[in-house]
Amino acid sequence: MRYELFADMGDGGFMDDGPPAKSVKRTKVGQVFTAPGNKWQFLFDYGDDHRFIVEVLGFGEVEAGGKYPRVTARKGKAPPQYPPEDDEDYEDEEG
Repeated sequence: MRYELFADMGDGGFMDDGPPAKSVKRTKVGQVFTAPGNKWQFLFDYGDDHRFIVEVLGFGEVEAGGKYPRVTARKGKAPPQYPPEDDEDYEDEEG
């Protein structure tokens, strides 16, 4: 199954192959991530093709004062995102 912002914009989805994408605005996280071990690939930036994998490690009790959701592991360096508007050197840095 595929969920895309483009489906919420009245388009069938960004990708032309396969079934139409479902709404990201009308779909709750708990409807998609239903069991530990569920993994989904997220395409964060369609222009720069930033992709990452999210996996459900487990479900537990909510801790008072805890912040959610939590990032429990990272692999690799995060890509740059949205440079300051006055950063003229950004294009040169990114190649």
